[in-house]
Amino acid sequence: MLINDLLKLAIEKRASDLHLKVGSHPVLRVNGELTAEIGHPRLQTEDTLNMSFSVMNTRQKQKFKDSFDVDVAYSVPGLGRFRCNVFQQRGTVGLVIRLIPLKIQTIRELLLPPALTRIADSSAVSSCARAPPARANPPPSPPSSTTSTPRRRRTS
Repeated sequence: MLINDLLKLAIEKRASDLHLKVGSHPVLRVNGELTAEIGHPRLQTEDTLNMSFSVMNTRQKQKFKDSFDVDVAYSVPGLGRFRCNVFQQRGTVGLVIRLIPLKIQTIRELLLPPALTRIADSSAVSSCARAPPARANPPPSPPSSTTSTPRRRRTS
């Protein structure tokens, strides 16, 4: 079983995440619901190991061997970009992969209220969302306060 085939399936089904765990069918999160892909065989230890190592470079593999957990950015030309968390749980390797859309959806495509378009386009949002302008001549720092201890008078 190849990771890119499962990622292609996830994209076709408009999933946000792909969960891979030994002993389970691949699981897709679609519209917030987890659904096992029972048309695919249950994953064996070798399957998850091979898929895990196929998304990691040498440095990431070493980090995983040291800490049993690594976050990876993975991309496949013509398919998409993905964020992967590879982990060891109960002695077996698992993966959770988040699909990063190539195209950012519009407010209309996300089925959000049209009023958000007006808000997003307004100048009020842009002035709230940006940082204050940098000052050319920042005010001087206040002088550091040095406290002196009062001297005792000598009594003779």
